[in-house]
Amino acid sequence: MARALREEEAELRGKEKEKEKTVKPKQKSPPPPPSAPPSISEKTTKPPRNSKTPESDLPSSPETNPPSSDTIPISYLPPPSNDPNQRAFPAVPLSPQALKYTTKIFTSSSPKFLYSAGRFLELPRNSHTPEVCLIGRSNVGKSTLINALSGLGGATARSSHGLKARQANTAITSRKAGCTVTLNGYGFGEAPVESKEQQQSQQQKKKEEKEKQSGLTRSERRQMQKEAAMREPPRKHALVMVDMPGYGHASKQAWGKEIQKYLEKRVMLKGAIVLIDSVSGVKDLDRTVLHNLRNAGLKTGVVLTKVDKLIEGKDKERAKKKIEDVCLSVWKELRGVERRGGEWTEGGEIGWEREVFITGAGDPRNQGLGVEGARWAICKMAGLVEDRREVVVPGLVSEEEVVGFDEIKWAAPVKEEEKVTTFEGMIEATREKPRERGERRPRASF
Repeated sequence: MARALREEEAELRGKEKEKEKTVKPKQKSPPPPPSAPPSISEKTTKPPRNSKTPESDLPSSPETNPPSSDTIPISYLPPPSNDPNQRAFPAVPLSPQALKYTTKIFTSSSPKFLYSAGRFLELPRNSHTPEVCLIGRSNVGKSTLINALSGLGGATARSSHGLKARQANTAITSRKAGCTVTLNGYGFGEAPVESKEQQQSQQQKKKEEKEKQSGLTRSERRQMQKEAAMREPPRKHALVMVDMPGYGHASKQAWGKEIQKYLEKRVMLKGAIVLIDSVSGVKDLDRTVLHNLRNAGLKTGVVLTKVDKLIEGKDKERAKKKIEDVCLSVWKELRGVERRGGEWTEGGEIGWEREVFITGAGDPRNQGLGVEGARWAICKMAGLVEDRREVVVPGLVSEEEVVGFDEIKWAAPVKEEEKVTTFEGMIEATREKPRERGERRPRASF
């Protein structure tokens, strides 16, 4: 029986071999013709190793294309105050070299949590590192933007909680308003390299101190060590970002006093970035803050937050119109504050920045919408980069028509409220406002 099965298997194998012989082999396709060698213009050249990215912003190259109608620009510029149309227009895109340089400052090394001060007198001394503070209403997204600047993604930037956030040197975020209750400082980037003369002078000072200690008594040496411990440490970071408590809902009166002191007395404070919610727009408390910044003579810039909530739908044109309307309202308030007099002027050294940047730092889909532009704006305010772009207003005619004095149409005077309160009074007003019977307590939305 086994012998018969073996014979059947041998017959089947023989038939299969005969079928393979009868099948014609497939014709191989001819090899493709050799491609022409790439021209010199097509070859990619690598940058030299010693090449450095310029610290200042370069003019936009011809390769930088303007934003298309489908994309949302990262910044807008205001029209002239006498323009009857009054429509915001996208700013000239920043060069890739400038964005790369400022991004490197924030992301080349992990941020360093420096201090948490409940009072102005508790702040450490700083006479060499530029500071920029973030100020805005409660739950506007200050801490989320701090995390996004350091390179965290949208979902991670807005969900940094508890002890893990502090161990990672990131800002603590929360859906509940009033999470930030102190002035928190974060160091970004590395300090610039000192020159040989500065290094030699420091070495000479250390040598002189050692010589003095050799001839002193024990008590005198202890006193000298105490004085050395009280001295300011050398510079370690390119800039310091200060996350401030929010004003409005769940704020306290004591915060307003310390914020006012910080804005008026901090020597190395180069400017303030006011964060405004793009969904709710400019509020009365934001106007009061702008007045206080003008009184303090502080450079002021505006960044819109939570823009990702406006572009969630498919109607991009409607989202752009909403963003432009918010920008126009911001510029209207800034120009209204400027008209009260003083050196706080549009585009001045002590004044407000024309360009308004838009961000969506907590958007997990876009991994931080507009964060690169916010990095550049902060570095510019700190004096680390320069803006060399040419401002081009579309549709603006440079030649002005000359008319007679009798033909000038004068505008009616604008009535403005003269009452301006401080941070302390502003926060106290929001706390003492009684709620009517049956009125629901306002909820803060993240």
